[in-house]
Amino acid sequence: MFVFDGALSMAFVIQAAVHQGVTPDEALSRIRSATYVLGGLIAMFASFLSGAITQYASTTSALGFGILLLILAALYIMGYRKHSMQINKLNPIYFTIGDNS
Repeated sequence: MFVFDGALSMAFVIQAAVHQGVTPDEALSRIRSATYVLGGLIAMFASFLSGAITQYASTTSALGFGILLLILAALYIMGYRKHSMQINKLNPIYFTIGDNS
């Protein structure tokens, strides 16, 4: 569990660094705000759903639903992995306000 938690923490750090590295400064605060709002809404929905499933069904069905969601996320990631690139090949996105190109 210690190794998994460490790897997950590093994944969050890398994702945040890449997110800041490729996002222009003008849009960074807007994107960060939207990320916090969506993350909060999803966390509330997940808390509600985890309690509702176990309240009206068995704990086994809640576990099965969680496994199904993880499998769907894994299939989605595997389907789009060819669109990824290495971190050292990422470049910042630059644009100016009023730039139509």
